[in-house]
Amino acid sequence: MADEQIPSELLDDDILKNRALQEQKQKSKRNATLVSILVHILLLIMAAFIVALSLPEKEEVEFVAPPPPRPRLEPRKLEMKVRVNQLTKRSARPKLQPRMMVNAPSDLALPEIKKMNRNKTKIQRTFSTMGTAGLGSGVGGGFGTGMGGGMGGMGLPPSMQDRCSAQGRSARMRKSGGRAASEKAVQSALAWFADNQNADGSFGEQYKVAMTGLALLAFLGHCETPDSPIYGENVEKMLDYLVSMVGKGQNGLTSDTGGHGASYSHGIATYALGEAYIMTGDPQYRDPFLQGVNRIIEGQTDKGGWLYAMSGGGGGGDTSVSGWQIQALKAAYLAGLDEIEKDVESTLDDAADFIKSVYDSDTKQFGYRGPDNKTKNLTGMSTTTLKMWKNGRSKEAQGGIDFLMERTEEDHNWTDGKGDMIYENINLYSMYYDVQAVFAQGGRDWTKFNDWFQDSVVEAQKKDGSWEPTSSGKLHHGGAQSVDGEVYRTAMNTLMLEIYYRYLPVVDM
Repeated sequence: MADEQIPSELLDDDILKNRALQEQKQKSKRNATLVSILVHILLLIMAAFIVALSLPEKEEVEFVAPPPPRPRLEPRKLEMKVRVNQLTKRSARPKLQPRMMVNAPSDLALPEIKKMNRNKTKIQRTFSTMGTAGLGSGVGGGFGTGMGGGMGGMGLPPSMQDRCSAQGRSARMRKSGGRAASEKAVQSALAWFADNQNADGSFGEQYKVAMTGLALLAFLGHCETPDSPIYGENVEKMLDYLVSMVGKGQNGLTSDTGGHGASYSHGIATYALGEAYIMTGDPQYRDPFLQGVNRIIEGQTDKGGWLYAMSGGGGGGDTSVSGWQIQALKAAYLAGLDEIEKDVESTLDDAADFIKSVYDSDTKQFGYRGPDNKTKNLTGMSTTTLKMWKNGRSKEAQGGIDFLMERTEEDHNWTDGKGDMIYENINLYSMYYDVQAVFAQGGRDWTKFNDWFQDSVVEAQKKDGSWEPTSSGKLHHGGAQSVDGEVYRTAMNTLMLEIYYRYLPVVDM
């Protein structure tokens, strides 16, 4: 038996079985190794994520995600809701809720705007310009990009869509040179306004219509509408007051005062109502806005400008008064008021011709009523209005920008010789327009100008959110120390600091 051999068939089977067993063991070992590697990779990723969360966040201007959009109402349901509100006068609404004080932009939730696809809407225009007190791309009186928490809304022009978009606002501030301190100053100013509003919804004392219009523009510039969670009732009361004053002043103007102030009040109030209508789409603001615009069209002189009486006819025009009427008209153009669309366009064309007629090519300044009585303080206003209506690249607009840059850099009454503005010496009425004009220009000019003005305005704000008087920037009527003067300064400075997201800088208009 010792010589007996194992059959080759059995030997082959055993070899094959052994080989299969070894291969199975090796495969199991490889699988175990792969699982171990994957587990270690997962643990490393989790460790890195935990470390990243523990790192301090970089402070920057950001906004929290907006609340979910409100459902849109059908036109008939919307109209019924408006009528119910008008009948009840909102008597069932609770009193003002305690206001939240925020310490950083990221603490403030902004209402989001649902962009609507309305290809035929008159608000969608082919060229962007700047608005009310503003330039760049905006709605007549200046609109950023975005929309408030209105009743459904009309869909905003592209130039306004960053104003209320949380992401857009944050990105626009970073891109345009806005700082966190500027946004905090705006928030403090709005809180001051809320604390100093009159019982009837107005602001100020002697010139309530004008002061309420300016304050409303400041709230709308920050996308605060009647539906806003913090300032909604403040805004609604302002709008109710302005609507109640439409056409109640002398010569059918929207004003609570006579004299020269009536024409300013009418333009400011009409512009504010127009911006509110565009941002909310609420039909209760359309007719008052339309009435104000029609009065402006009727008041244009045969030279294309406006005078204090707003009576039309001959007489040329006053650039200071004309500026506010042009801003209101631009809002009307972007709001798509069909029944007067052609009248609005032709009126703005004539207004641009009037503004160019007062330009002095030698000094690159614009005049008060003609090139011979040129004035530094109205050059920014004139440049702004040209940029907001088809003339952004005109020789007159470019000349105005050149003058503003040279004056700011060389006039040591305005700057300290190092490029920093001296807030106490600037004229706020002029600076309000200068900021808008140069912002619309954009590029290196804006970068330089922004460095000049931003910090000086922010640092001049008082702890309560209002602003100190300036030696040359007093309110024309009411005085620097008056209630109206305090509202006026706070509104003008707030609008300047909202420039980063209220408008889009554009060069070719």
